[in-house]
Amino acid sequence: MPHNCLFHNYLFLFHMQHGLKKLKVRLQEDSVALSVIDAPRKITTECETALAVQFSAEHDYLKYTGENIREIWRIDGSDYRRVWADETT
Repeated sequence: MPHNCLFHNYLFLFHMQHGLKKLKVRLQEDSVALSVIDAPRKITTECETALAVQFSAEHDYLKYTGENIREIWRIDGSDYRRVWADETT
C-alpha cells in the first residue's frame, strides 16, 4: 500500500526570539505540526532556538516568510539545504 502522507520538514531560524513565539502561534492557529528545538550546529554556529515545522505541501513555508525570520532550511534526512534567507540584513 503506497504511503501518501509525505511531509516536508523545515527549520526556521530567527533574528529575535519573539519572532519564534509569534510564528509558533500563527502555525498553531493553522494546525501545522511544529516543535521548538536547539538549532543544529550543522547550520549555525550560534547557540539558538529554531522552529522545526512539518508541512504537507513542499512550498507552504513561503506563506510564513517575513519579519524576524533569518533563514529557512529544508531538511531531508541528514541533508540540510537553505531555501530562504532574509536579504535585508
